[in-house]
Amino acid sequence: MKKHAPPPPLYPWVVLLLVLWGPLGPGKTPAWSQVLETFADSNITTHPTWFGDTSKFRVLAPGPYLQLQAPAVTGQAWLGTASQAVHNGRWEIRLQLRFYPSSSNQMDWYLMATDSQPQFTGRSYLLRMGGSDDNLTFYFKSGNSLFRIGSLATGWLNRDSNPMAVRIERYLNGVWYFWADSSQTATTTPRWTWLGDLRDSTLKTSRFTGFQCQYTSTRSTLFSWNYYQIQGQPVPDSLKPRILSWDLHRNQTMRLLWNESMDSSQSNGATLTWAEEGREAGPLQWIGDTLLTFNLWAGFPQEIPQSLRIRGLRDLFGNPCDTDFVIYRSLLQHGRLVITEIMSDPDPPVWPPPQELPPVEYVEIYNPGPHPQHGARWRCHLPLRDGPGLSGGGQRRPLGADARGAAHHRSGPLSVVPSTGGLPRRRLQRSGGRAAAAAAGTRRGRPHGWLAAPGGDPGHRPRRGRGGRCPR
Repeated sequence: MKKHAPPPPLYPWVVLLLVLWGPLGPGKTPAWSQVLETFADSNITTHPTWFGDTSKFRVLAPGPYLQLQAPAVTGQAWLGTASQAVHNGRWEIRLQLRFYPSSSNQMDWYLMATDSQPQFTGRSYLLRMGGSDDNLTFYFKSGNSLFRIGSLATGWLNRDSNPMAVRIERYLNGVWYFWADSSQTATTTPRWTWLGDLRDSTLKTSRFTGFQCQYTSTRSTLFSWNYYQIQGQPVPDSLKPRILSWDLHRNQTMRLLWNESMDSSQSNGATLTWAEEGREAGPLQWIGDTLLTFNLWAGFPQEIPQSLRIRGLRDLFGNPCDTDFVIYRSLLQHGRLVITEIMSDPDPPVWPPPQELPPVEYVEIYNPGPHPQHGARWRCHLPLRDGPGLSGGGQRRPLGADARGAAHHRSGPLSVVPSTGGLPRRRLQRSGGRAAAAAAGTRRGRPHGWLAAPGGDPGHRPRRGRGGRCPR
């Protein structure tokens, strides 16, 4: 049965029409038109200006079209340009991959990115073309961590030559619509096929767009592009930026992670001062636009809250981050975290619908103390199912490792949200009497996982039932 796209939400298009008809007036370029590239000017230096590995790309004729012309060695090539499109966004690309794609030969199309090199730093949305399933896969990316949102068009790229056109639209509340065409006329006159919709609203700002090619020596000249267009509006930001998490590296370097891109170019006038000592921190060094690092003058104290007074830092919209950020490095002691509840939902469920248990398994962790506990300093034993590369019996992992929350920390230093790679769900919240769902495989009434401080006894299991304590 042929799929039909649902009508787009009415409200965004009403707003769009008002923008076009009212403030702009006839004959003016709409503010939401961000990028249009047909390579008709035979260059990638103007209108728009592309940056990255520009020496590996050439505009060729007839067409014209852009082609990857990298040396015949295994490598990667990145090409990016500026784009702030988010709200009512529409992205369209027409390209050709003249090979069978694989995990070694594929393309990542970055629709939205906070950093100029999203393959390494920052946060972004990308559509991966290729891979082992020969499909289109939509991801959210934070630093070097990928989180799959959904896959589309399975098997479409299982050919030795792949002309392809893809169109993506984003509406309110993070609703994404996907269309594609893989016919021989896709690069000139696409005939759109509705693929489906996905939902994610994690990222609400963008500064760049572009594509990253991964290739082997025999595929280094077999990527080409005919058309690239982006329309959309930036989402106005009036919210104060905030620190998501902190990390102490080797007891010498403090690292602060922000929830959005900061204006690192203006940080020369910013001051970070330890309130207790009156000593200014620095020099400051940015890794991307979201991670700030600086060296300490001495080892960081334990069990003594330290206030970092931050003045003069701003996000890309000019919102200041003037705050006194409290950092507390606690000792790892028995009883600092408490297991308060175990939830197990076997498959099939114990109770039939509609009374069945929710399809989750977790261990609830409670922080009874007045200060947050840093998740990276604890270990969680998580039994994993047997499978390729796993011998069963469980593995010990840091809380937050391989988890999206390791980069976001939405509720404080112990915030962890669903993980990837088949791990069970885990989520820890900050202190102040709030319980948090952490994760482990469980058997009804008996925990099948445990927490331990580094160097603790992995054989010390928490007591059964409510109120079992974390081992040291």
